[in-house]
Amino acid sequence: MTDLAITVHGKRLCVEPIRHLGEARFILHRNILKNHGGQFDSDTWKTFIPSTVALDIVERLRGASFSIAYGGDVPDYLRDQAAALTTAQATDVDPRLRGYQREGVAYLRARQRAMLADEMGIGKTLQALSAAPHGAPLLVIAPALAKGVWVQQAREWGLERRCYILSGRGSFRWPRPGELVVINYDILPPAGATLPPPLPGTIIVADEAHYCKGKTGRQAATAALVKVVTKVAGGRAWALTGTPLANWPPDLYRVLATFGLADVFGGWPNFVRLFAGTKDRWGKWSWGKPHASVPQILSRVMLRRTRAQVLPQLPKKSYSTISVPLAQSDHAALTRMLQAAGVRVSEITADSLSRLLRSSHVMAARKLLAAAKIKHAVSWVEECEESNEPVIVFSAHRGPVLEIGARDGWRIITGDVTPDERTGIAADFQAGRLKGIAATIDAGGVAITLTRACMALFVDLEWTPAANSQAEDRILRLGQERPVTIYRAVAEHELDEKVAALLQGKQETLQASIEAITSTSDAVLAQRLNALADAIELESL
Repeated sequence: MTDLAITVHGKRLCVEPIRHLGEARFILHRNILKNHGGQFDSDTWKTFIPSTVALDIVERLRGASFSIAYGGDVPDYLRDQAAALTTAQATDVDPRLRGYQREGVAYLRARQRAMLADEMGIGKTLQALSAAPHGAPLLVIAPALAKGVWVQQAREWGLERRCYILSGRGSFRWPRPGELVVINYDILPPAGATLPPPLPGTIIVADEAHYCKGKTGRQAATAALVKVVTKVAGGRAWALTGTPLANWPPDLYRVLATFGLADVFGGWPNFVRLFAGTKDRWGKWSWGKPHASVPQILSRVMLRRTRAQVLPQLPKKSYSTISVPLAQSDHAALTRMLQAAGVRVSEITADSLSRLLRSSHVMAARKLLAAAKIKHAVSWVEECEESNEPVIVFSAHRGPVLEIGARDGWRIITGDVTPDERTGIAADFQAGRLKGIAATIDAGGVAITLTRACMALFVDLEWTPAANSQAEDRILRLGQERPVTIYRAVAEHELDEKVAALLQGKQETLQASIEAITSTSDAVLAQRLNALADAIELESL
């Protein structure tokens, strides 16, 4: 059923409802028109829109799930272009993308502003990268922890973009055509800073957009960039977050407002009404049960899928690498350690890994690398906790385990923990009494079941691939009903990158060998069963 009509009245374009919309929907459509150049005429009860922004208004109304009919006097170019906006399909995406990912790409491409709120671990990064038109300038704002992930994903998937990671205050610049520029929230230029205009068609993507939930400089700076990209450059702004409602309803409203999406609720008073908000005599807000219409309203600007919903499309176990930048002091210390050990990273091979184990300098270097990754591991854990996602953190070293395991609601498993204590810790985690467990790989990698978690982070790896595989399988055991994702933190240093690549190669070889043995065993069993059947058949003759 059609909601609105675009017609011509006195040589001016106008939008008017052609059926009863209901109070909330009427306010929503009125505010969208008002906030984007529409002028209501009380004599005709029509809202007139400038022809220069007509396409933009059509897109916004469509994005809010209004169906629109076009009067016969509307110019063909407007009707055709507006229709094209609403039927945009992702026909040129990588065929390796899963169905739900292609849906996400199409959703983003059809909207100037939108929020992709898929649950953690589903792959929002790849969907956003794939949705950006080839050659469009692409600016990504992300936590420092996640900056390297964007570059890594772009390269792994063969996206033809020149990638740049910005570091340090004052480093901000707009991307050029074909570029991916990644910057973290903490070094954004402040709101009100004088900046050159972005190039037309620039796309801005905010990863972990719930970072903008507070009235902070970070939120204001992001909102300013979004505004200039969408208003001045005619570009797009997409927010990515697995936790759109981190704590209480105003958090959601502020994130939506940062990206120009709060209009979907028809303004703050209507938002308060829909979320049953009340303010006491001292100005303190309390919130009740959201109105039943809230999910439908949010769906006009937000796409969210959970792991459970896309379960059939997810692999049983997948891996993701988290790149961790190092301080210059750490780089210098590692250089000294490697020189003292007489080690050239380029000459390290899979066969020489065991010999390196005997070098005290190399072991000290790995310990330093593990310690340098603790801060980023904590950020990852905090993100999981905000999503109420139970997780396991493994490390070959005690330092990361002791620090992360000291968090509220966490327990530690090291060699100092008795078997009975370890069993009790695992039982508490499975029963939902713990947020997470931090464990050394050797102590926590065997003989316990931790299937309440579907994600595990390895701060670093043991030298023996089998030990790492055993630890991974603590969360991939009988009773696991969700796909498992194994995250590996790898420092941006040649030693950690080389060791991680070699260990991954050894683990893949080990797994292939196990699968070959399994296949051989199945084939032998089949041969024996066939031989037995033949024998039985002969005996019966």
